[in-house]
Amino acid sequence: MSRYETVEKAIWADPEFEALPPDAKLLYLWAFTNPLCGLAGIYKVSEIRMQRDTGLPGARASKALAQLADATFVVREGPRLWVRSRVKYMVNHGSKIAAGIAAEVGKLDTPDSIRSAFLEKYGDEVWLRDALAPLRESSEPYGSTEPKPDRVSIGSMDPMHGVLESKVGVVAVPDTSGESNGLGFEREGSANVEQAVLAKLVAVADARDAAQPSEQAIRRAIADVPDVDHLAVAVDLEFWALHGSGANRRKMGVANTYRNFCKRAAQDQRTASPGSGSQHPSDLAAAKWRQRAKQWAIEDGEVVP
Repeated sequence: MSRYETVEKAIWADPEFEALPPDAKLLYLWAFTNPLCGLAGIYKVSEIRMQRDTGLPGARASKALAQLADATFVVREGPRLWVRSRVKYMVNHGSKIAAGIAAEVGKLDTPDSIRSAFLEKYGDEVWLRDALAPLRESSEPYGSTEPKPDRVSIGSMDPMHGVLESKVGVVAVPDTSGESNGLGFEREGSANVEQAVLAKLVAVADARDAAQPSEQAIRRAIADVPDVDHLAVAVDLEFWALHGSGANRRKMGVANTYRNFCKRAAQDQRTASPGSGSQHPSDLAAAKWRQRAKQWAIEDGEVVP
């Protein structure tokens, strides 16, 4: 369902906003109104998505983002973006809106720097005070208290240049083999592969507001299709789900989709051209990733074939 976004016209009288360069103003209005931005203005987004949606080239988008951060309009922490004045310029101050904001903020881990900063900034707002009070008084997350899996520093690839961008970096996966697969990951065989894949897919589910994949489901998918580079497949799925044709699908089961991607990767390896047998499967996956990513970019109108 489409969502209508109302921007308080008072923003144009804000001297700090008025002082921003044109690119920063454009990026801020996008950050405020794009479909990833919820009521609290806290969400995960890549710079690739910012560039694609605003039309700003990489360097200009990065500079505009830095200008917004310097002016404290936004906070950028890893893959997360907090539009600090998102709540400030809301027109509707109803109780349902307040409850929705509290629910979104409460989903953040505890402790969490953005969560703490949000409560400090808006906890005393008259229309938000009652809704945010339980979050300020308790150190426990709002809503579900089930523990989340450890997040692993993996990365997502710039589809055109192969640049790795950190997505959920907290703990780096140790490289026990001494070899890289061309995507910035260790080769298959690490004891942490399952957790690394799970962390990547949890991030995809968070970004798509989909059901979280279970560790058991991912373990079964890996066991059923053992002869593929499972980390590369997870990155493949991430780009498809967030930036490729899969981004247009309203509903997606992350675990089942991952299993299908593994099966497709295995089929791709079996039908690989003669003479490629000396290459490691992950090297083939890296090459195919770039080819697919370029095709998706063409389909999405990002580049001209």
